[in-house]
Amino acid sequence: MTLTASRFLVVDASVAGQAGSEGARDPRSVHCHNFLLQILQICHCIVMSEAIRKEWNKHASPRARKWLTQMHGAKKVEKVETPEDAVLRRRLIEIAASSNATDAAVKDVHLVEAALASDGLIVSMDDEARSLFRELSRQAKQIRHLVWINPAVEEETPIAWLKAGAPTEEHRKLGFRSH
Repeated sequence: MTLTASRFLVVDASVAGQAGSEGARDPRSVHCHNFLLQILQICHCIVMSEAIRKEWNKHASPRARKWLTQMHGAKKVEKVETPEDAVLRRRLIEIAASSNATDAAVKDVHLVEAALASDGLIVSMDDEARSLFRELSRQAKQIRHLVWINPAVEEETPIAWLKAGAPTEEHRKLGFRSH
């Protein structure tokens, strides 16, 4: 058995809120639950900034709260201080196409800031935010290398990705452009 190098993942509260119990039937709940279990079982850790912690406290399911307690017990939660990146925020506001896009970017920029302060890996079910940041990455070069994966989308092979060491694959990056 080969050991996987530990990676630091930014796990959005959208995943924590959707993670169902062992008997969950909704496919998204099952996928999020299984993904979180794999993080715990594999050697990966999560990044928890103050903004992420607040969102988790507000939105996490009982199962996700139990999982987070297990992660703390296993010393797999890395608390990070991620002060607001005024330059990044100003740049995103400058290039956002509309006030709605600006609001959405500001709402979720804490995920990007935490990813920039760690391994650059974001786990979120918010595909609208991913699309927005992907579009913004055309002009905001500092976020192009960030990986964004949705654990509820089977086609993204999230469990296999975790087991492979959560690699920074080109097609998962915000700056990836298919030709």
